[in-house]
Amino acid sequence: MKSLFQEIQDLNNWDYYNRDQKSEISDWNDNFKNQLFIKNFLKISGKESVVSHFFTRELSNAGVSLENFERATHTNSVFFIGSLLYEKLLLKDKINFVREDRKGDEFPFIWFLTSLVHDFGNFAEDDKSNFPHITEDISSLGLTHNLLDYDGDSGYLKAAYDDYKDPIKSIIKEIPNYFKDAFNGKKSSHGAEKIEHGIYTGLLLYDGLVKNRIERKEQQDRGVEKGFYWKADLDKFYALASFAIAIHNMRRDGIVENPEDLKFSIDAEPFLFLFALADTIEPIKTFHSEDPEDVLKNILIDVQEDKIILQNALDSKLDFSKLVEKVCGLASWLDVKVCNEGDKLTIYINNKSRGLKV
Repeated sequence: MKSLFQEIQDLNNWDYYNRDQKSEISDWNDNFKNQLFIKNFLKISGKESVVSHFFTRELSNAGVSLENFERATHTNSVFFIGSLLYEKLLLKDKINFVREDRKGDEFPFIWFLTSLVHDFGNFAEDDKSNFPHITEDISSLGLTHNLLDYDGDSGYLKAAYDDYKDPIKSIIKEIPNYFKDAFNGKKSSHGAEKIEHGIYTGLLLYDGLVKNRIERKEQQDRGVEKGFYWKADLDKFYALASFAIAIHNMRRDGIVENPEDLKFSIDAEPFLFLFALADTIEPIKTFHSEDPEDVLKNILIDVQEDKIILQNALDSKLDFSKLVEKVCGLASWLDVKVCNEGDKLTIYINNKSRGLKV
């Protein structure tokens, strides 16, 4: 079995923009280089304004900026692990994101937006004091383009929402109440009041992306901007990424009578399944006190069509039980079965379309 580090090194076709000089991460232990990877990806995609949507000048003055974003290594690891799983689990057969001009598969585009930005709002959850304008009412976020306006005549946003089956729509409809409960400390085992960072990030991301697209399209129409595609059908892709982020931390209990109905499956919700899987098995956040590169080199992985094997390297000093505890929880919200064999974990995927059942 290869280490995660080696699998990432060997990975091809992860860069949506096909740069000649690929901005790979040369040192996983250098948080600045990890931050730079994110910053450069957003810059080359013409979305650098999204960063300022989260890390405003006021927040920068308060010491909150992308330069001290502590989850950059975890975020980048999720990005590469998800790219690996997409390839090895043959998800191209299940995830079909195509622009109206029919030019190529937009999965890599939606994936980098989802994975690289999904924890941008974590600082808001850690310290509410920098956000005195935010209340339990989700409207206090002051959104111009609201991800939750899917019931109105909102075109591509409604189309993105309508792509989901009823169980996922149940989660999405619960977002305002969940945000309120988290704000009042009702979603924490410790009763801690917080701004739920997944919801916060997802809603701000959609707002920022649509604002940026409209501005860029106007520049393009004036002949100022050339090269990128900025038509309105991108809003659907923005919404799919943002919905995934908004609900990725929401517990299923209390939303429907039987939480089993809300398990993501690789057949029905392949993109949500992939995101949840990659974010959960990603080990750098689990072993946050260890050097990230050592973590990636000591966790071995084998991805097959119907299962994923994670194993602690023979000479590893990592406490593998920490990852075991985290990954075993997957079966409560994904359609998988997890088998724990000490220093080895096997995730069996219920892949009904291929006749693979667990």
